[in-house]
Amino acid sequence: MKKTILPLIVLSGCLVLAGFTAKDQMGITGQSSQQSDAEAAKKEIALINSRFNESLQKGDAKGIASVYTTDAKYMAPNHPAILGRDKIEELYNRIGETDLVVSTVDVWGEKNMVTEEGTYTLKTNNGAQVEVGKYLALWKKVDGKWKIFRECYNAD
Repeated sequence: MKKTILPLIVLSGCLVLAGFTAKDQMGITGQSSQQSDAEAAKKEIALINSRFNESLQKGDAKGIASVYTTDAKYMAPNHPAILGRDKIEELYNRIGETDLVVSTVDVWGEKNMVTEEGTYTLKTNNGAQVEVGKYLALWKKVDGKWKIFRECYNAD
């Protein structure tokens, strides 16, 4: 009997220790807090992306630029990086009306900074496809709202 009790005590101690360790890494729901932060961010980012496209279709450069942090960096292929919300707004003033369909593939990160990986299709307002590609956007929480801090993309 003594031979079976000691292994059971050791096993129970390991299970309790594992449970505390898992609780520290996982929330009460059993999900990693990073995962739940990323999932919440993913939903918010989807709404922002939708509003971004509405502004783009109207040629509303100020509305588009409002999605970026004041110190954002926009890194388009084959062009120097554009630094700052004001310069990004100037860029979109030159672009004018267009249609961008983005599809978020994944979002990962923490409660104040996440990375969005996605694909995009760029079309003219009359529906002609201009470009298809992929992107990474680093989103930062500023005053409780998600804003694009860094963005880069390239065509397929």
